[in-house]
Amino acid sequence: MKLRRWGTALRALTALVLVAIILHQVDWPVLGATLSNLQPLAAAAAMASFAAVSLLEALRLLLVMRPNALTFLAALRLQVIGSAPGNVTPAQIGGDAYRIHRLNAEGLELIPTSARLATLRMLSLAIVATAATTLPLLDRTLITGALSFEPGLATGPGTYTAYAVACVGLILIVALLWRVRSRVRGLIDRLGPAIRATTVAQLLIVTALMLMLRGLCLLLLSRCVGLDVTQAQALLVTCLAILATVMPVSVAGIGIREGVIVALLTTYTGSYEGSVGVAILSRGLMIAQACLGVGWWLGERRGR
Repeated sequence: MKLRRWGTALRALTALVLVAIILHQVDWPVLGATLSNLQPLAAAAAMASFAAVSLLEALRLLLVMRPNALTFLAALRLQVIGSAPGNVTPAQIGGDAYRIHRLNAEGLELIPTSARLATLRMLSLAIVATAATTLPLLDRTLITGALSFEPGLATGPGTYTAYAVACVGLILIVALLWRVRSRVRGLIDRLGPAIRATTVAQLLIVTALMLMLRGLCLLLLSRCVGLDVTQAQALLVTCLAILATVMPVSVAGIGIREGVIVALLTTYTGSYEGSVGVAILSRGLMIAQACLGVGWWLGERRGR
């Protein structure tokens, strides 16, 4: 128990340190001006795309839990409420833990439910990792631009610091995936042939749509603060940010995720404060969803 508490405290401290490193280099008047002059149409579109992702996440949960009698509204409730513990736990594992707990309380078996949700997470990460490695092959400027330190391309203060945070995070991602590979195989073996091939195909399509909408959301957030990024750049940043979010070395990837976003967007646009603004807005959407989940949960408890 003490070891677990120390681990939690260390992750929280890591998140605080990483955020402090990123914010230490910020020109606060510039950041304040950036956030106070948001483009309302782009902001509204970004929120709409984020909401659409939540709906697709509920649809995925509905698909993976077949043939159990789970309505779309129940799946959406599990998804939204689960985002609250997901935003305060390492690798956002609290969200899946809540969903497993609720589904088990409603009569579903613990092991098959856990295996299905674990498979869903691994499927998502596989698609994100595939996109992250494929995009640079299709557009080499995604790599050459990110590795370039030419004047005008990466002139914002703190760029090197953000890069250090991002590189450490990506190295830890690879180490984590290598460490848990045997556990993932065990969960998939427990699942067996319960999920049909047609359902897997549907999950792949929905997950791909979710990824594209997440990329669109980041693109719109970038336009919201006046950054000019391409669709491919926004999608690559999104993929790497998702991988950083599941890192268990901080709370819900706080600090590492923002480091990835800031490092790449700064090199693509040359605006450090604008990149920090995008990271803040992106995290703000996640927090807003978590607050909605808490409100939904409290409303249910009062109605009982």
